[in-house]
Amino acid sequence: MPSFEEVCKKVFTDDGFALKALIGGALGFVPLLHLFVFGYFVSFAREIRETEQLRLPDWRREFRRWERLALEGLVFFIVFAIIFTVLFMTGSCLYFVQRLALPLLSGFGIFSVNMAFVRSAFDYLAYMPFALAFLLTPAVAVAALNVYLRNNDFNDYLRLDLILRLLRGGWARLVLPSFAFMGLMLLGAPLLGFAFFLGFAPIMAYTTMVFLILENANV
Repeated sequence: MPSFEEVCKKVFTDDGFALKALIGGALGFVPLLHLFVFGYFVSFAREIRETEQLRLPDWRREFRRWERLALEGLVFFIVFAIIFTVLFMTGSCLYFVQRLALPLLSGFGIFSVNMAFVRSAFDYLAYMPFALAFLLTPAVAVAALNVYLRNNDFNDYLRLDLILRLLRGGWARLVLPSFAFMGLMLLGAPLLGFAFFLGFAPIMAYTTMVFLILENANV
């Protein structure tokens, strides 16, 4: 199995990568047109599964079937957004539970802690919802996408048993790419469209390869 670093190198040195990233990043800034970017990544994952080559699709070829590109992009975007929202809400709940529990424990003398430390901890914990969502969403979304691509049946996006099986088998290999994606998204927030394309392209390629190997191994 190729390493994440090798996959990044292959993706970023792909012929015409700069132009493909420029188009993808620019479309990512425009509401509705950003759906083409998600459809583009669906095509990218499909080509990896069919050819095992890490070559980004040509935008001109993809736009020749723009209806399919938009439809698949819309569905994948909805799946991505739902996963992000669920994880964000989970992180929010964890944050508020800790915000309530820590002072209570301190007040009852169960857990003695300096209030300056508590305030400092809260400052960092406030980022938990965003961190959890950015960290886990790509792997979960790509797992759902790979389940869909087995039969190209949109109902397969709901096969939680198969999605969880892929994640359980590949989670150890996805830690580094997930942290890399989260870091790039947080640092590149002002240029969100380009940050998303540059961050999601290699994680899509690597994660799809991991899941494909797991499928072939019947994990």
